[in-house]
Amino acid sequence: MSLPFRFKEFQVQQAENVFKVGTDACILAAAVNQEDVLNVLEIGSGTGVISLMIAQRNSNAKITAIEIQESAYQLSKTNFAQSPWNDRLNVLHVSWDKYVNSQIQEYDLIISNPPYFTNSLQNNIEHKRIARHDALLPLADIINSGKKILSPNGKIALILPMSRRLNFLKLLELANLFEHRFFEIHPKPNSKANRFISEIGFSQINPLATKLIVYSDLNKLSNETTTILKPFYLHL
Repeated sequence: MSLPFRFKEFQVQQAENVFKVGTDACILAAAVNQEDVLNVLEIGSGTGVISLMIAQRNSNAKITAIEIQESAYQLSKTNFAQSPWNDRLNVLHVSWDKYVNSQIQEYDLIISNPPYFTNSLQNNIEHKRIARHDALLPLADIINSGKKILSPNGKIALILPMSRRLNFLKLLELANLFEHRFFEIHPKPNSKANRFISEIGFSQINPLATKLIVYSDLNKLSNETTTILKPFYLHL
């Protein structure tokens, strides 16, 4: 077992065979809009950090997470049980397609930091292959199946590599879904965007666009990143 990642109000146990807490997941969980959100579904919980951060942010939210990897499922289960919000957090060991096909529950927020490689050479280490490559969880399946269990005013929130932006927009068009919020994420002030966060839903509106620079030139978190992560990170 690796050292835990300690936040202000909870801690996340980590393991060598499960991806550790990362900046992408934390920014996604800290930035996503929580207005009118009561029922949340996280796809691919890993350590459970996204669900835990949402539980801290939104005292009204009941959160279900699903995880296909046994080791990650057990880790999420442990982290949820040890959190102050264990009565509002639940994790299931099930694949996305099986879960969607068995659901009648609608969700106000479906959130995921999904696998980001597609059609690429796959890692020989199983937990890295599942977490990084989208063979078991294609982006199109998240979008097309997610809309089936999304409440009328609900949203799907994802963080993705900027290299998948055009493909993502084409998938939205085919699914008749629309972008509501868009975060263009730059590692440093003068660098190109390498990630984006998108919140999508059924209604067609003018999306709110935001540029987020993660680090300053001194390799410290930028002022805007500090603002959104300050409720969580111990050192901020």
